[in-house]
Amino acid sequence: LDELESLLVRGAASGEVIPAAGAPWFLAPFGRDALLTCMLVLQRLPGLARGTLRELAALQATRLDPDMDAEPGKVLHEVRRGRLARDGYATYFGSVDATPLWGMLLGRYHRTSDDGDLVRELWRSATAAADWMLANRAAGPLGTIHYVARPGARLRNQSWKDSHDSQHHADGQLVEGPIAPVEAQAYAIAALRELARLAEDVMGEPGPAGRWRAAADELAGVLDRHFWFESVGQQVPAMAIDGEGRQLAVVASNMGHVPWAGACSTARAAGIMRRLLEPDMDSGWGIRTLAMGEARFDPESYHNGSVWPHDTMLAALGMAAAGFDEQAGWIAEALVEAATALGGSLPEVFSGAAREEGSAPEPYAASCHPQAWAAAALVAAADLLDGRLS
Repeated sequence: LDELESLLVRGAASGEVIPAAGAPWFLAPFGRDALLTCMLVLQRLPGLARGTLRELAALQATRLDPDMDAEPGKVLHEVRRGRLARDGYATYFGSVDATPLWGMLLGRYHRTSDDGDLVRELWRSATAAADWMLANRAAGPLGTIHYVARPGARLRNQSWKDSHDSQHHADGQLVEGPIAPVEAQAYAIAALRELARLAEDVMGEPGPAGRWRAAADELAGVLDRHFWFESVGQQVPAMAIDGEGRQLAVVASNMGHVPWAGACSTARAAGIMRRLLEPDMDSGWGIRTLAMGEARFDPESYHNGSVWPHDTMLAALGMAAAGFDEQAGWIAEALVEAATALGGSLPEVFSGAAREEGSAPEPYAASCHPQAWAAAALVAAADLLDGRLS
């Protein structure tokens, strides 16, 4: 909590407090990071979610700007001030998942706080976010939430695994063109359902509610029909599908976000849980971003075999939400033990090397520390183990 507090900044658009992503490299508001951070500590710090929702709504795109990857209704990826802003990094929208995560957080914040006034205040932004998701789906492969991996773009990959080599097929070949990450589908399903509920319960608007709920159900059908493949006897979702509808059939941690978002059945969640706990995915300190044995696996990589605390904790929360409390506890306890071995806190990312007795995780060389969603993941782990999360 002290580390998270050290990263709080005041947003220039709304004057509200929002978590910066991390020091020293990303000491600025990042949409995805801030939204996931807020969800991990929502029950402890609901006010942080309120301020973050306001700041990101104030910066929401209102026009098309291909250079900034801006589209009407889209929530930003990052905002920079000072020299970086002068170099063209002022407000950039290259994120496929910040917009659905904003919708998810608005709904989850309302469930926690019953703050209908904030929903009404931000309803125009909520409607714009829903419209963006529907428009993005209409242009995506198989009706999915997607982005286009463009050579030379500021960010070639625009999911949370945004390194250049994170999106690949089982043979290691990098993906060109449209990419539909599995977690983005899950977030959008959850967001559209939350916004539909708010439209009915808070705004009294059954028309949009029906439209958004139908879109969520359609997307859930796409996820169920097109993403799943078999690995080690378990049906699990592919990391993504490409522009031709082909699966990126690699075993990766992204699948753990699907139960957390509530976007699959309990039976599907059970298969994901069992696969994530296999030794090639569970390092003993947390869940690897990519399974040992996959073509691009490297435990020291940024996204292809390392462990990210927030990613691991979302998987644990998904297990708990699906009723697998014991297994969720194992993962949460591993994160707490990793933090203990590292002196009491967690870096942004650390090595996916297997845990050995008497050892400690090896932080990634350029890892941010403190880092907002790593700190928030540790808070969520402690809360889950203490029985504070339901």
